Amino acid sequence: MGLHLRVPPAGRFLIRPFGRGSRSGARLESLQWEIDAAEASLAAAVRSATEAGVEAKALMLETGLTSIELLELQLR
Repeated sequence: MGLHLRVPPAGRFLIRPFGRGSRSGARLESLQWEIDAAEASLAAAVRSATEAGVEAKALMLETGLTSIELLELQLR
């Protein structure tokens, strides 16, 4: 992070305030937001299915979740 200096062919210094690291960090944060939103959506769907009477075994088969993971989602 920080400032990065590079020397262009003409010999002048250019200051680059953001390097690849900060772009990667921003992308990582964006992906984390997407993952969080997807998990919240899945948790809502699991709760809704449970309230509608769908059995835990059926939810586990359809979602690929373990019983512990399913319970954790239901408690969110």
